[in-house]
Amino acid sequence: KLKLVEARMREANAHLDRFAATAAHALRAPARQTQQLVNMILEDHGDELPFEVRMLLSKVQDRSRWSMSLMDDLLRYARAAQPVDIKSVELGHLVDKVRDLLSHHLDRVEHSIEVEAEGSLMAPETGLIQVLQNLIGNAFHYRTPGRRLEILVKCQRRTADWLVSEEDNGVGEPEDQRVAIFRPFH
Repeated sequence: KLKLVEARMREANAHLDRFAATAAHALRAPARQTQQLVNMILEDHGDELPFEVRMLLSKVQDRSRWSMSLMDDLLRYARAAQPVDIKSVELGHLVDKVRDLLSHHLDRVEHSIEVEAEGSLMAPETGLIQVLQNLIGNAFHYRTPGRRLEILVKCQRRTADWLVSEEDNGVGEPEDQRVAIFRPFH
């Protein structure tokens, strides 16, 4: 009986691995095609385009690369055989990347984003950017109307790990909903 269960688990894992590879490839395709289209526009008409348009197209390319990077990390995570790339990262640099990714929102409101960090930390860069993008994006979406948005991102070294946190002056979430909101992230 145990051998039958093991065989079924191996079969299910192999199926999951094939699915993850197919899904990652399919999800990367639109970003790759977007990059190709932007490259064609820039090659054929780059000299004719206003500077602002060239800058926007550059942002489209950056976001396409970002999307493909997320898909690569998702595939590595799904396969579990290849660890997510953990490296030394500077929190301020990551917050700058997030600020650029969210510029289409943040540029519309008066805001400040401060960073307090104790040096660099070891972390999966793409994953941490995604977390920061979600936190800062939520701060924007749930800000107090008519009030300057103030965001503080902190990184503190603890005994065995790092604590990265975000504080903002938005409306917050009701105390009784916090567990349900944050459970998926633990």
